[in-house]
Formats: sequence, structure tokens, C-alpha cells
Amino acid sequence: MDAALTATAQDLFDRMEAEKLVAWCFGHADDVLAVHDLDVDEPGRPKLAKAIAAQVQRISLALEREA
Repeated sequence: MDAALTATAQDLFDRMEAEKLVAWCFGHADDVLAVHDLDVDEPGRPKLAKAIAAQVQRISLALEREA
């Protein structure tokens, strides 16, 4: 397989995975808002999604260190 084609396929896969992770974080942000009956302005939802993503990353790094 051509290296350029492989890189493109990997880039596409990485973008798809990133989009899934973004959707996952926003989904959990929506769940948190609904469970706690919170209403936030438009900038608040992405901030909560980013906070969730940051916590997941910290947990992932901690698990990696322990492995």
C-alpha cells in the first residue's frame, strides 16, 4: 500500500475517532446538565464538555502510569 494513502487513511481514522470523542464528551455534558436540571448559556455547554474531556485525559494518564 502506498505510504501517502496509508497516511491519509490514518488521518481519516484519527479524525473520525476525534469526532466520536467530541460527541461523547458533549453527550455526557448534556447528561450532567439534565440530571442536575441545569440550564447554561451557549458557552457553558462546551466548557463543561472540555472539563469532562480534561478529566478523562487525566484519568487515562493515571491509568497508563499504573500499567
